[in-house]
Amino acid sequence: MVRRANSSVLAEANSDGLITTAQPAASAGAHFQATNSKGEFQAVSAPTTPTGSCRVNAKVSGLSIGTSIILLATYALGLIFTLRTHSHIFSTPPSQTPEDPAGISALHAIIRTIHEAAKAAKPDALVVTHTVHPSFSGVTDMVRLNDVLEDSVHGDPVPVGDQLRYRHDIAAAALPGHPIDTDQWPMPNRDEWLAYSRIQPELGVPALYYVESIDNSREAVTDADLDEIAGLWSAYRAARAGRVGEPAEKEPSSV
Repeated sequence: MVRRANSSVLAEANSDGLITTAQPAASAGAHFQATNSKGEFQAVSAPTTPTGSCRVNAKVSGLSIGTSIILLATYALGLIFTLRTHSHIFSTPPSQTPEDPAGISALHAIIRTIHEAAKAAKPDALVVTHTVHPSFSGVTDMVRLNDVLEDSVHGDPVPVGDQLRYRHDIAAAALPGHPIDTDQWPMPNRDEWLAYSRIQPELGVPALYYVESIDNSREAVTDADLDEIAGLWSAYRAARAGRVGEPAEKEPSSV
């Protein structure tokens, strides 16, 4: 009876165009036993593609090695390029000798040559330099404060008198006893120019750079302005002559 019922069910399924493949009970049981012998039933299954897994791992390993080689080659090429283009960074600096000076010693040698040539041509020549350094004392007759800045390093306007007074203090400390050329260019405007002109005699030898107009502001320099400058210079000459006991006309001025 049971065998007939099974047959009829199979026949009806086949008659509807469906194909049913019977699985032997022994095959399913064998698979369960093989799987269960390898671990817990819920979490362990038999490996199905060991060959495929080895291939994937080999490809990943090869890619990592290739990338490492490329990075090492790039680093080596960068190092070679740096050694060729910046060899001075890795080399020992040349020794400084009197025959082959470098750096500040080379600058000193140049100025010494100019100073000696000037004195040979005219013993009372006045050699003015920008070298605010004690080592240049013997080759400098007067040190110049250099050009005026319009702004501070932060971009804020700085009064001309303040910044030149600061420079004067540095120059006087580095080269004591040397005359100081107070400079006077460039000026931001006429008021700053006049204000600085009034304190120049306190800082050193007065200098005059403007007789017609101020280049930055285009303001005209008046006759009254020049008369005031002349009076300041006369007072400076008289004061210096009284201190050193020499005629005022001997005092050098920078114009």
